[in-house]
Amino acid sequence: MDKFVGPMAVAHFFKEFVPEAPSTRPKDTHVFSEDIALHREEFIDAIHDSGVCPKLLLKDTTKGVGTNGRIMNPGISVFSRSRLGAGDDWRATEFWIENKRLEEDFIILRADDPLEAEEDFPGHVKYHEGFRPLYSRMFDFASTLHRLQFRIFSFSIALFGDTGRLFRWDRSGVVYTQPFEWKKQPETLFEFFWRFNHLSPAERGHDPTVLPATADEINRALPKL
Repeated sequence: MDKFVGPMAVAHFFKEFVPEAPSTRPKDTHVFSEDIALHREEFIDAIHDSGVCPKLLLKDTTKGVGTNGRIMNPGISVFSRSRLGAGDDWRATEFWIENKRLEEDFIILRADDPLEAEEDFPGHVKYHEGFRPLYSRMFDFASTLHRLQFRIFSFSIALFGDTGRLFRWDRSGVVYTQPFEWKKQPETLFEFFWRFNHLSPAERGHDPTVLPATADEINRALPKL
């Protein structure tokens, strides 16, 4: 996961990676408050109350520790309600949200940024020591999810200040969208949650070729271990 590809228009990202839901999204009735970025619980409540993801459960995991003992600290982790018995660690995570109190999403250069230069900033990421902890965290989260699940790809959301972006990760790198103002124009977030809520496991990135071993397969494998 060493290449950033983008920025891709949000509409194109949806068309390519997040199929439309079979029904119309509920009307957006919740307005995000100006300081909601500072309060994860308020953001979580707003998403739950919007009705756009009844099959999903958002949790603040900044200080959480998964049931298998692995530290799990994205700002927000998203789980499937149908798999709540699987625990709340990386093995059960559908996708994660990283939110920071930043003035801009400085981890990724804008296309019109006068500082952008391929030799200095390959892949559109500002490779500067001051930014390294932030994008290292994002790589670590994506890598951990893929190590602990049978995944072909996965999604994440980044909310940096007023700016939001959608991400799609696989083992070759990550595709990211153009920025959008998620508080003033929450339709993009609501639409992503609504579509994701209706995706099949394969459409969410789970590998459909991996199946539980049968009793016969287990009996034949155990003597070899």
